Amino acid sequence: MSDKHDPNKNELTLSRNRSLAIKRSALAKRGLEFIDEVKKRQVEVLIGNDEPLLTDAFSEFIKKVIKDKYDLKVRSAFYGEDLLELAENSAVDIFILVLNNIMFRPDYPLQERLENSLQLITQIKTTYGRPVISLSGLIEDSSLIARAKLSADFFFPLPFEPDAFMEAIEKCLDMLTEFDEIQRKKSEERVMDI
Repeated sequence: MSDKHDPNKNELTLSRNRSLAIKRSALAKRGLEFIDEVKKRQVEVLIGNDEPLLTDAFSEFIKKVIKDKYDLKVRSAFYGEDLLELAENSAVDIFILVLNNIMFRPDYPLQERLENSLQLITQIKTTYGRPVISLSGLIEDSSLIARAKLSADFFFPLPFEPDAFMEAIEKCLDMLTEFDEIQRKKSEERVMDI
């Protein structure tokens, strides 16, 4: 069949084959768009902080970096115990911890909270193997700062430079594929051992 022009109606009538090709093309395009939506990896960020305005600022900076590349989920908690519970019960990809704004039960003085926060970073890194960004203000103890820099993947004093923070988020996203590959290999090794 060929395309026909009907002079009485001033319309172009498409042949059946051409019409089907256009429909198939439209379906394929919609299918590819759907696949792109489905393929978006979910990235969950867990923020440990008791200051809501700071948590909101972190969220906004993360959204600027993520844009529409990932399906972003941001959660927050300010008790160390709650952070660990959330990490255990969901697949957290990136941890952002404000060391002096994390509380513990029972309520400890600042110096002990900072010590517990540093232990929290170590526990998260060893248990979950995910990137950790730590921040802190009010720390005058240089040994605590040095330990925070060693235990976390990134450390920023408060107030922090937004561009440097967003660059750290980008690097954490890049690190996720490496961590996922390591986890996949460990899972395969466990299966082979069984």
